Amino acid sequence: MRSQLLIKLVMILLVFATLSTQTPAAGPPRTDSKVVPRMSKEDLKAKLGQKNVMVIDVRLPDQIVPGTPKIRGAAVENPSEVLDWMHKYPKNKTLVIYCA
Repeated sequence: MRSQLLIKLVMILLVFATLSTQTPAAGPPRTDSKVVPRMSKEDLKAKLGQKNVMVIDVRLPDQIVPGTPKIRGAAVENPSEVLDWMHKYPKNKTLVIYCA
């Protein structure tokens, strides 16, 4: 169970890192199962405070724009240390990983 969660978290972080370095391709959005679900700012705001949702902010200090508000209730973690912190989060919640 833990190894499956680890694999999912690592895959999410890798996909986000890859997406942040690529320009979007023209055409309709992809619908295959390898695409990580994305959430709009409005959807995230609607989910904040729900008991079954937990936000983990994995932005590095140099990726945070000065004056930008922090995400209320979000845990802050270093993305390069995912193996150290992934075990402390509940497995019965939806984890929203917020990155730059």
